[in-house]
Amino acid sequence: MQIKTEKIYVPCDCGCTIIEICKYDYPESSSWKEDYDINFYVNAYYSDQRNSFLNKLKTAWNIIKKGTYMYQSILLTKEQYQEFVNKSTILLGE
Repeated sequence: MQIKTEKIYVPCDCGCTIIEICKYDYPESSSWKEDYDINFYVNAYYSDQRNSFLNKLKTAWNIIKKGTYMYQSILLTKEQYQEFVNKSTILLGE
């Protein structure tokens, strides 16, 4: 099954977080039609700045292994995504 994927990346100004928005278009034969995935990636350096040695070690390991990691992921249907966009537009006053 070939899934068509489109992605948009929105980084914050300081570079500590990136929001990734993915659109998945499924083939006609699939029971799913469209899904949207919103992922929040956090630069491992900023991820956990607590003072414990274990947390600093985990942060260092994340930087060595990945550089970033996915903090949260939200999978939305087309209708849920459209509601999210509509409400975001209202909040922005556009």
